[in-house]
Amino acid sequence: MTDALVPAGYDEVLTRLKDEVRTARMSAQRAANAELLHLYRTIGQTILEQQAVAGWGGKIIDRLSADLRREFPGMSGWTVPASVDTLRGCCSS
Repeated sequence: MTDALVPAGYDEVLTRLKDEVRTARMSAQRAANAELLHLYRTIGQTILEQQAVAGWGGKIIDRLSADLRREFPGMSGWTVPASVDTLRGCCSS
């Protein structure tokens, strides 16, 4: 469409819609981040509970990490010791 065929007010509507898209994207990112934080806390709490109740040690945590990586290959954060231990550590304080 050429500029000659664009109705009056089009630029304002376009600007408003672009702002709406940006706002919605940010809102979705915040919601996704909140869900991931909840997930990480749940994982950390579960690991701590299993260590206390069932005596889980490093080898079973390694196994858990490997199984989660295998089940969710596109998702990062399942390597040991750094990430899974960090998940556990965030819940112990």
